Amino acid sequence: MDQLKATLGPISGTLMMLNIVLGASLFILPGLAAQQTGPASIVYWLLAILLSLPLLVIFCLLAAERPSSGGVAHLVGAAFGRRFFVMASYLFLGAVMLGLPAIALSAGYALQAGFGLNAGLSAGFIITLAVAANFLTPKRASQLGSTASILSISLLAALIIFGFVATPSSGLLSVEEVFSSRSFTSEFSIGLSVIPLIFFAFTGWEVAISLGGEFKKPKRNVPIAIGASFIIASILYLLCAMVVVHAGVSAFNEAPFVGMLAPVFGVFSSQLIAGFIAGLLAVNLFAAIWSVSRMIFSISEQGFLPASLKVLSRGLPARALLLFGSIGLIMIGVHEARFIDIDTMFTLASLNFLCLYGLVAFVGLLQLKRHFQRLLAAIAIASVAAILLMTQSLPALSYPLFIACIGWFAFFRTQRQK
Repeated sequence: MDQLKATLGPISGTLMMLNIVLGASLFILPGLAAQQTGPASIVYWLLAILLSLPLLVIFCLLAAERPSSGGVAHLVGAAFGRRFFVMASYLFLGAVMLGLPAIALSAGYALQAGFGLNAGLSAGFIITLAVAANFLTPKRASQLGSTASILSISLLAALIIFGFVATPSSGLLSVEEVFSSRSFTSEFSIGLSVIPLIFFAFTGWEVAISLGGEFKKPKRNVPIAIGASFIIASILYLLCAMVVVHAGVSAFNEAPFVGMLAPVFGVFSSQLIAGFIAGLLAVNLFAAIWSVSRMIFSISEQGFLPASLKVLSRGLPARALLLFGSIGLIMIGVHEARFIDIDTMFTLASLNFLCLYGLVAFVGLLQLKRHFQRLLAAIAIASVAAILLMTQSLPALSYPLFIACIGWFAFFRTQRQK
């Protein structure tokens, strides 16, 4: 039987993890978090990092102990049965069906801030372009995705440096301002509701489980790669949050980095940054849609989505691509009709990922052998529960439950048909 070659070491594995987890959300989430909580957003980013840490440890342990290319849904299914595999798959799809259109809107808001274009129309064009490109050059998706991630990291580093050095200080980046701001002192519990939104930036490390089989000496190198990438990513997250607060209220919006350098370098700098961000997000979407369309095809092939979605056209899952593109355009339209804002789209996607991660933590609780490992799994479950409770919105919390129920019924429908 053919097996994946173990080619990843500690450095290449760390770079791979960074390519996966650092990307589109960092161009918008620092501004959205600051828009809701002001300078105190830095505190909530710190809390999100601390609450995410136990989950990362469990991913690390499971990836090292059970190196596999199956992914999170397969891990959950192997532990709890086929119906949980279907539920986990649906939770993932429920996340990306909101998260990827929200990323397209992030690009739209960047173009709106830089060029005055309509954000919704721009987002619709970008997601249509990303879907269409998959029909033309599907083999380039993973390469372009990696290239976009590297460029994203480079652009973020440049924006952070120039943001601190060249942007006039707002005076808000001080201990007094951060801890005396109204959102921190008198509305701390309300401010906690921003953490589920921030958590979207911490999605992606679940891929570590599916990369375990590609690591040389996985028990040693997987923990190093996950730990190093988490530290580097967390530092970048905090620096992004800090530079937005440093820039001041003008950066507390959906496109925080676009106008940041305009007072120093002129309007052209804003347009250049806006175009660059939109281009990177479009490439990021191209690669993500390639992956999601294959997942839709695979789930359909197993009988848990309509059979029409498993039809190939010229070797491509054309119907899965068109379905995803249609859902993306619908969600952008729903956003433009003001039925859902971009904050909520990111938050709902995060809640689905959180429930998926909670299932992984339960796998760790049942299958990890050492007592301290099981204790860490229990702490990870508590972290997931804490973030879910911070949502403070019953309709939002009902979304992942609704998606999981759809997956549950899809499993039983398929069983009855056999």
